[in-house]
Amino acid sequence: MNNKRILKFLTTGITAFLVEFSVFYILYYYGGFTIVLANILSFTSGLLISFYLNKSWVFTNNDNYRSQLLKYTLLALFNLVLSTLLISAINYVASPMVSKLFTVCVIAVWNYFIYKHFIFSYK
Repeated sequence: MNNKRILKFLTTGITAFLVEFSVFYILYYYGGFTIVLANILSFTSGLLISFYLNKSWVFTNNDNYRSQLLKYTLLALFNLVLSTLLISAINYVASPMVSKLFTVCVIAVWNYFIYKHFIFSYK
């Protein structure tokens, strides 16, 4: 494994996570949004930052931008459905913030491998 790339991925992930977590917190606790809507909107915020940083900094390559964005978006939609289901289920036994944190961590682990091997892979 490329340790430098993993460090960049973690930095990107932390940045996207901080944005996503902050947006979720503000929308849920101060905006009066439901947990599901707060999750969808915060997830979208994190997605945009994550794609840009992963494409331009972590997995730099000149492959087809549109193709990568399409694959990334499809994965993100799958992740959004899964994260919404997870956060809603975990919320019954843990706080919304713990539910969100756990869900983000689970998704981050498999995203690295999917990004590396399928979305931003080198040919």
